[in-house]
Amino acid sequence: MTSFRSEFEFGELPEYGRGPRPPKRQFGIVVLTLLVLVSLVVVWRGTTGGGSDNSVQALGSSTPSPSVQSPAVGGLSSGPGASIAPQLQKIMDFGKPVYCGGGDLPMVALTFDDGPGPFTQYAVDTLKIAGVKASFFLVGKLFDSTTNQKESKIEAKFGDVGDHSWSHFGLAGESSSTLQAEIVRPLETIERYSGEDILFFRPPWGSRDPALDSFVASHGMIEMMWTLDTHDSEGAKDYEIVSTIDNQVQPGSIILMHENRGTTRDALPAILQILAAKGLQPVTLTTLLTEDPPTTKQLKHGLSGCFD
Repeated sequence: MTSFRSEFEFGELPEYGRGPRPPKRQFGIVVLTLLVLVSLVVVWRGTTGGGSDNSVQALGSSTPSPSVQSPAVGGLSSGPGASIAPQLQKIMDFGKPVYCGGGDLPMVALTFDDGPGPFTQYAVDTLKIAGVKASFFLVGKLFDSTTNQKESKIEAKFGDVGDHSWSHFGLAGESSSTLQAEIVRPLETIERYSGEDILFFRPPWGSRDPALDSFVASHGMIEMMWTLDTHDSEGAKDYEIVSTIDNQVQPGSIILMHENRGTTRDALPAILQILAAKGLQPVTLTTLLTEDPPTTKQLKHGLSGCFD
């Protein structure tokens, strides 16, 4: 089968050349005029004893306006101790895994696991060109690489970043000490290098149990599952990934992909085209869960309650 190829291309930036230089004679007149004005101001200030601050403001710039801080957009405001939107706090307090958004708005969440890695920059660039955002779940052990440390900052500035464990193995049935090492340790690492507070945790392979659910909630995170598995980590071809999304995606879907797969990289432009054709806007998890949060019923029943 022929691989899907990107139809997005980087446009060439316009060249900003210098405009025509003014004639030297005109330039000299301008300078002479300015010197005369400055001399008049100096004479005036000398005869009036200087002049108050109000006089200077009347002649020059106006009084500076007080700075206005814009309210946080979406779920999280940046910086330590950032407040959480009420919708997200409600989901966190419920303490159950999240499988979907509410499905009332034409939004879906693209999520990429197992990064950062060699395809991070490509994924971010492709998404930027299409004008959409996504969420990335990062693995702690990959931060041994300084390159990956830098890539995590790129992802954090662009979209959401989340915790995807330290070592990437199934966590159901593990002890609290193991959960501490596999969830809290990477959480601290990801926050340190990405510069962002981490709100979301995704268990590797979806392996979870009530003890893990409680542990995640007790550490102030939302456990994120998914609605639609593209099976890219199981070897699905690029056209199979695209077909799965085309046939199964719905408003409110959380789509599982992996950023370190070449087939996913190849499929991404076609995925974005399909979502656009369906009128679905890819957004971050923060945006999806804030603007179109799951209902209590959807949270209670998990995947089976998403689109019944």
